[in-house]
Amino acid sequence: KVFDGHLFFNTQTRQIEKLVISIAKPFSPGLTINVEQFEMNIAVVKIGEQLHVSQIESHKSGTAFLFNSFDETSTRKLSKFVVKS
Repeated sequence: KVFDGHLFFNTQTRQIEKLVISIAKPFSPGLTINVEQFEMNIAVVKIGEQLHVSQIESHKSGTAFLFNSFDETSTRKLSKFVVKS
């Protein structure tokens, strides 16, 4: 088991609010890459009757190519939604 996840559900609005994905332990997706930390938060908003991803935040750190390390945090906000019928 590499990944853990949590789904946050609001019982009053009966709506998914966010999803959190993280790693349970460090792993290596390739020969020279080692991911030591990873977490992603996906926020959801309801517009009309549809759910839309409103924000994605992620943090990952580890090593690559034996001597290089990485520590990256990013946020993507989605704010323009068009509901098509």
